[in-house]
Amino acid sequence: MNISLQLSQSRYAPGETLAGSVVVEAERPVHLRGVRLKVAGSEETRIQRRMRNGGIRVYSEHASLADEEMTLFGETRSPSLGEALAENIGAIFGKSHAPELAAGRHEYPFEWPIPGDWPPTYEGRHAWVRYEVESRADIPLKPDMRDSKPLIVASPLVLRMRKARPVSFNYPEHRPKNVGVFASLSKMFTPDIGLTVTLEDKAFHRGGEMRGTLALNIPDGRPVSRALLELACFEVARAGRINEKTVLARAEEDVPLPENAPAPTPFCIRVPESAPASGGWRHFDIKWYLHVRLDISLMPDVRCLRKVVVM
Repeated sequence: MNISLQLSQSRYAPGETLAGSVVVEAERPVHLRGVRLKVAGSEETRIQRRMRNGGIRVYSEHASLADEEMTLFGETRSPSLGEALAENIGAIFGKSHAPELAAGRHEYPFEWPIPGDWPPTYEGRHAWVRYEVESRADIPLKPDMRDSKPLIVASPLVLRMRKARPVSFNYPEHRPKNVGVFASLSKMFTPDIGLTVTLEDKAFHRGGEMRGTLALNIPDGRPVSRALLELACFEVARAGRINEKTVLARAEEDVPLPENAPAPTPFCIRVPESAPASGGWRHFDIKWYLHVRLDISLMPDVRCLRKVVVM
């Protein structure tokens, strides 16, 4: 006997219907408790830390996202341990009560609605979201026959159906936070400069452009030669009390700043298409940040940091 699982397509979006068929081929009649289909999904994180003694300690978390089973043939539920034992004893003496599957090829189509709130499949450095579809022939007195395939859940298509909403942030309100002695030194040598960054919208698409303007206010006329913009995507995984922050993608843009510019200076930076969209899960997050750095003559650089949303 042989069992095979076929899916109508390789990728699905949340809210779509998972469709396919399970094919069972039997050379002769066989008793089966059932032909079943299981859809499972999980979120996992795994972080390694080197210990003082040179060993490696692994921290991990696991959360189930789905564990659903449907019966395509036979008994509508899997038997309990006692029921399975009684069935096996009966099968030994040729008195199996399990349904009999005739010889030949049998195809069982199925449909299963994918929940709209499922997170997309994700393979990161320290975090994963994985789904699997498994078909199983429940055979008395013999190991079950199985066939499985990974289920790829894609990010839903997000269409811009609203008016853009510009958003602004400034220095020194949004400068990166320092701690300890670095915080004191930062306050002592902070240049008397105002910087306002205005973005055309509060959310951006992967593979698209992030456009905006830089507006400077320099009371003492100190020259600022250029601004360096960095857009970065981070994976922040959590396992127990341990956090691990990993850069997944980065894009940079060097913006020349004309001296005594009468108007804000425009900029454009390409959003990496290969990185995942912003999101938060039980044990990890995907975060995007825009970092603006001003190169100032004879003074510490001015830095401005803002979390942004990428779809």
